[in-house]
Amino acid sequence: MKRKGYDMVRYDNLFVVLMGMGVVFFGLICIILLTMAMGKVLQPRKELTAVKEAAKGKASLPETAGTDMLAKGSGSGIRPEILAIITSVLAGEMGVAPFEMNIIDIKRV
Repeated sequence: MKRKGYDMVRYDNLFVVLMGMGVVFFGLICIILLTMAMGKVLQPRKELTAVKEAAKGKASLPETAGTDMLAKGSGSGIRPEILAIITSVLAGEMGVAPFEMNIIDIKRV
């Protein structure tokens, strides 16, 4: 049944699927390229601020209690990765940030 002045074009299902996939992949490629371009644009600024802080004598990373404990040789034999996991879990349960915690010692049970 045709309407006057209205002619609908029928597309094949395969064409619709391929066109949809093409649009999605084109969009993803655009997002990847945009992300890479923004990374290139913003990268020199980070290096510049790090150089400025180093010139002023500021420490680039704050010292944490967990690394101090391992540097002193706590004798527990816990790797830094495990210590970071334990700290994160405890901080999440207590509702505080991990860097706000002061871990004195961890003993195996």
